[in-house]
Amino acid sequence: MFCSARAVGLPLGPGDAIFLISVQLPFQLIPIQGFANTGNHEGGWVAALVILGFPASRGLVFALASHALVFVYVVSLGAVSLFLRRESRV
Repeated sequence: MFCSARAVGLPLGPGDAIFLISVQLPFQLIPIQGFANTGNHEGGWVAALVILGFPASRGLVFALASHALVFVYVVSLGAVSLFLRRESRV
């Protein structure tokens, strides 16, 4: 997530990244969620970045980018696992 923050132009240090994660994670535990954790994920990142002094619009750009990154990661991991599973049966 630190790298994606840098990619969208947020000047964050490693300490800021740790703070963001510690603020954002409790928001994802709220039992009201949309499809694929939409809403809580973005809201948590935006809230944490607003606490750090960034405008909500920049926080939303990062939140959407990080959600897309997590989605691509999970789909890629699933595809690799599916391929490895088929190879191990042969």
